Amino acid sequence: MRTIANQWSNLAKGYQELVRLQEELRQEWEKPLENARQLRLQKERDAWEEKKKRLDAENQQYQKRYDRELNQWRVQLESYTRTLEDWKILQNGLSREQSKLTLYLIFGGLLAVTLIFSILGIPLSLVPIYFMIRQYRKVEKLRLQLPPQPRPPKKPQPFDYESKLGRRPTLQTTPSVSLDIMPAWWQALGIQEQPERGYGLEGVANLLEVLTRKLPDSFITFQELLVTQSLDADVLVLGPSGIWVLESKFWAGQVVCRKGTWYQVKDVYQRGGAVDKKVTSYGINPDDQWLREQSMVTETLRRRVPDHPFLLKHVKGGLVFTHPEVELIIDNSCKVQWGKVEEWAERIMNSKPIRQLTPETQLDVADAILTFANIVDSASPQRNSAASLAQRIYNTTAGEARKYVIKWEKPVRKERIFHRRNPSTSKPVATKNPSTSTPTVTKNPSTSKPVVTKKRVNTPGKKSVSNQP
Repeated sequence: MRTIANQWSNLAKGYQELVRLQEELRQEWEKPLENARQLRLQKERDAWEEKKKRLDAENQQYQKRYDRELNQWRVQLESYTRTLEDWKILQNGLSREQSKLTLYLIFGGLLAVTLIFSILGIPLSLVPIYFMIRQYRKVEKLRLQLPPQPRPPKKPQPFDYESKLGRRPTLQTTPSVSLDIMPAWWQALGIQEQPERGYGLEGVANLLEVLTRKLPDSFITFQELLVTQSLDADVLVLGPSGIWVLESKFWAGQVVCRKGTWYQVKDVYQRGGAVDKKVTSYGINPDDQWLREQSMVTETLRRRVPDHPFLLKHVKGGLVFTHPEVELIIDNSCKVQWGKVEEWAERIMNSKPIRQLTPETQLDVADAILTFANIVDSASPQRNSAASLAQRIYNTTAGEARKYVIKWEKPVRKERIFHRRNPSTSKPVATKNPSTSTPTVTKNPSTSKPVVTKKRVNTPGKKSVSNQP
């Protein structure tokens, strides 16, 4: 659903102008933009391929380095295998030498005990100690630590081009200037600054939010439109199903209509927690208020859109209770339709479409109602023309299209000029005939163009003078 601000005029004329200008844009700029887009795509693809080649070269370098490291690892692994075999052989000898060391320890201990009390006991006890130390060194020499096993080099991961280059440019991903100026026109017609929410405006905002979510873009809405100097329609909806005048009531509590009498019942909390019922009656019944609004809208259409008399039968709508905590107790004495916000959105959406109510006719109705509202409201701001808006959007889009085409076709034009001014094309060279001192014309074999040359002239008694630099 689209929302239109109240300060616009000439909506129907602006829409017709917009359709004409959009067709003109397509005829003038569709092919140049497509050619420029193709040139941009080709340039971006060439740049992408160039980056890909550089990355491929880097990837090949990584692969070569990995192959070198892999060969080194294999050599180290072979050396480790040979060392491991030698180590196993040494371990077998180590067990034997450890057994010898144990025997030396036992023999040395017994000898030291027997000779400790003799005179020669001390020097003789040094002999087994010497052999034990010698055997211990031999054992420690054989006890070699196993060298660490070499680790294989880390294999490079598969090269991810998208993470560094992004996806290869395609025609769908190549941006261009959109020649569809219809969305920009509708967006500019909308309300740019939302008014501050009061108690009643909060209900209108809730209603518009639900309608925007439920209704398609074939519906347009206005809000706070004056139908008389003292009466306004809260929300006016124009669409294929009719003209809907909606009166918003942001009332909480119980809203009762019995035998044509309207009143509201609310809970009022007193001191001490006591709850009282407060009954509020209304001087003007809401259904009578809506009937006045419908009558004024119908009269405006009868006077200002006389070419479409069928519109008078399709002014619909009623009362919309927008407060989320409202309880409705309404009997058959109510003169108009009523309901909550969601019910009205479904009602408008599911109503039978009217064949004669085309988008152009809807904008004619909008022009009539906006013009009358501007006449009634003396303090209304200056109105803007939707036709002038369409022309401004057309000029902006045409300027963007022109810049886009110049930006992407200019390098190609320069390249063509460069080929046209290629320095391999020789220029004429002038020489003179020695007998007549007049230029002679020859042909350049490379270019098949006439070449004018000059030769030296010898004068008796004078030095030869060359005419060539």
